This record gives sequence, C-alpha cells and structure tokens, in this order.
Amino acid sequence: MDITVLGLLTILLFEDITFSDDLTINAAQSSFENAVPSSRYSTSESGSWIAQYGGPTWNFSWVRKSNIFIDRVENISKSKVTTEAYKHWSAVARFFRGFEYARLVSVFGDVPYFDGVVAENDFDTQYKDRDDRGLVMDKVYDDFKYTLANIRTNDGLQNLDKYVAAAFISRLMLFEGSWQKYHGLDQDRAKKYLEFAVEAAEIVMNSGKYSFDSDYKSLFASQDLAANKEVILYRAYDNTLGVTHAIASYQNGLEAQNQL
Repeated sequence: MDITVLGLLTILLFEDITFSDDLTINAAQSSFENAVPSSRYSTSESGSWIAQYGGPTWNFSWVRKSNIFIDRVENISKSKVTTEAYKHWSAVARFFRGFEYARLVSVFGDVPYFDGVVAENDFDTQYKDRDDRGLVMDKVYDDFKYTLANIRTNDGLQNLDKYVAAAFISRLMLFEGSWQKYHGLDQDRAKKYLEFAVEAAEIVMNSGKYSFDSDYKSLFASQDLAANKEVILYRAYDNTLGVTHAIASYQNGLEAQNQL
C-alpha cells in the first residue's frame, strides 16, 4: 500500500484520538499538573475536562449522590421491597460509589473518604484531611465485592447488571493493582486487587455472552450495536429522539461533522 494512502487511513481512523504515551517529550511534561488548579474544584459535572486528561475534577458530587442512594435504600426502601430488590439496589449504589472513588484516586491519589451522607453544615467533615490511597481503595474493593455478590445478572436492556459491573471492576482493579505493585506501595494490596481483576474478568468471559467476532468498522461505525457480541454496554442512537453523534463519520472516510 502506498505510504500516503496508509497515512490518510491512519488519520481517518484515529482523528482526534491521542494518548499520553504518544505525546511524551523530553524534560518537564507540559501536560502534567504538579498542583490542583482552580478548574479542578469546579462543581460542574460536565465531561469537558476529558479533553485534557482521563479523570474527574476535585468534585465529590457523585460520591454524595451514591451515599444518598445508599442511605435511602437502607432507611426508606428496605422495608418496602423484597430482599432481592434491596440487595440489588444496594449493590448498584455501592458500585457507583466505588466507581467514582476509583476514578478520583487514579487522578489525585489520597482523597478524603466519605462513607455516608454529610450534613450541609458539617464543615469539619466536609473539609477533613485526605485519607490514604490504600484505605480508600480497600473501601472501593469492599463495595465492588458486594456489588458482584448481590447485583442482578440481568436487569433489562442497557441497564447496569453483573456483567457490566464486572467489566468496569476488572479494569479499575487492574489499574490500582498495577499502580500499587509497580510504584512499590503495598504488594499485598497489589496482589489482592489484581486477583480481583482476574475474578471480575472471568465473570464476563465465562458468561458465554460476549466474544471477539466483528471487524473494526462494524464495531466503530455501526448505528446499532445491539447484536454485536463484542459490546457489553452501548448507547442507542435515535435521530427521531435527537440522540445523535458524528463520530462514525471519521471511520467512514468523511471529515464532515454532520450528525448521523
């Protein structure tokens, strides 16, 4: 293949997709932050920060949402639903708390851990010191263990279930286990997290629901992924509902940003 054509194909397939190891330069890394800038404590819940780096802002609103969820399930719903429903929704709430804390730790390291709803006037708790990274991730580990033991295997199309949770948990535990191991922080924790990553991955692999069986274009340029066995969770796009995107145009040889 002509090298010019190959280069063009590369641009079309990977337009606007860059990774930190593609952009490493000598000496100081301009994209690496040594201190938390003012933009990191915004209360905004938008995803605009993803353009700079893959992680959340210094924002605990999603932790609070999860703790409120847990509190309401425990103190309001528990007596009104079946034991199975109580365990499932507790697992959903604890998954999201663990998910958010794993992301916060991946960016900031030590972070304050809140295991319940904090009162609006409890400033001592709100401004508590950071907790050790390992302590926080042990709490995340416990939340994720509870999740996989209690969440429903199937809760309907496009809803969080055991396989979706296990896929995320495997990725997050792999990251933290590797971080603990290769930064020489705590080898026992590293082993625990990495073994959990394997356990969660095997839940997905052994389910028989998923497999690698599609080509690149089918995976990244299809308007409907419902039948694709490589996809664990996807977003359904519907032009009649205004739920659209323009990403697939890059994979189909077009630079225009027309909505699909």
